[in-house]
Amino acid sequence: MNNRELRPTVLILGKLPPPHMGPAIATQILLKSELASKYRLHHIDTRGIQDLSSFGKISLVKLRRYLVSYVELLLAHLRNRHALTLIPISQTPSGFLKDSVYILITKVFSAPFLVQVRGSEFGLMYANAGRILRKLVRFTVGMASGAIVLSERLRSMFEGIMPDEKIYVAWNGIDLPTIHKVARSGVIRITCISSLHPRKGIEDLIRAVAIVQSRYPEIVECSIGGGWTSNAFEREIETVIEETGADIRFLGVVTGESKLKLLSESDIFVFTPRRPEGHPWVIVEALAAGLPIIATDKGAIADCVLDGFNGFIVPDQSPEKIADALVKLIADDELRGRMADESHRHYLAKYTEKGMVENYITCFEHVLSER
Repeated sequence: MNNRELRPTVLILGKLPPPHMGPAIATQILLKSELASKYRLHHIDTRGIQDLSSFGKISLVKLRRYLVSYVELLLAHLRNRHALTLIPISQTPSGFLKDSVYILITKVFSAPFLVQVRGSEFGLMYANAGRILRKLVRFTVGMASGAIVLSERLRSMFEGIMPDEKIYVAWNGIDLPTIHKVARSGVIRITCISSLHPRKGIEDLIRAVAIVQSRYPEIVECSIGGGWTSNAFEREIETVIEETGADIRFLGVVTGESKLKLLSESDIFVFTPRRPEGHPWVIVEALAAGLPIIATDKGAIADCVLDGFNGFIVPDQSPEKIADALVKLIADDELRGRMADESHRHYLAKYTEKGMVENYITCFEHVLSER
């Protein structure tokens, strides 16, 4: 028997890009990581959409994709005995109902499994759920060998559902090449990369940039990368730009080399969502790029953006506070440079792919050893 056959088999459920959203990026990185040398990884793609315009909408195409993934999971359990199955679970009632089927299929085969939440709203969903849904959550999630969250501060999402000793933390991590900054004398470049959705605080950034550009009209540029989630929101933002006079470049979806190039040409990164987040990949990428970061305290963001150290944490829906933080960085080259250096050091210390994989191995081995 060769070494490959001796390795435990781990079945990973999860979306893959496109669209380039956090959970899909995470699955892609895990499958290509050093986990594959420690375990025999099998994967089932659970995505229901391939573009952001379909996000949050019910369609026959989505339903068909989910049915196909259920059949694939059933066949996977029939063909192989997996040492462990990793099942991401949604933070919306309809999404959780869909994901509970994956749990029930897995449990039929008495296969050990972990659930994972790639966000920070699961506890809120559970608290606001009706009696029947709450019972379903406790029943299905309660059968898991454990749960994985993105930050120590997110453990409380499973309060009343799962004991704390069965909750594991595995933050996001990625290996990025060293980004060599492109200097352009006299110009400060502000960048945001995000899906263009109302909850991401795009309007707040635009209003903040308008305030800053009125003070520094010749030296402040702002670029926003990302895809629109609806035509209505795009029109809404066009109205805000007309109202404020902000000079903004919209770049569309940026990935791969284009994203690295954009970060290399940036001086300040801004990501100020209004609603809860998980552990956004763009924040990790901005750390790796050595950028001072202005962000709101959502999900695990404050683990990465240490207020006053490598950036500023600002209140959500507060363009004036975002503008204040921008002015501090624009007016002080030394502060901007120091915070940039601290971001890169923070990335190397914690948020590389190696750090993420070590967290998953610790979690997997603990569960496997208990069995």
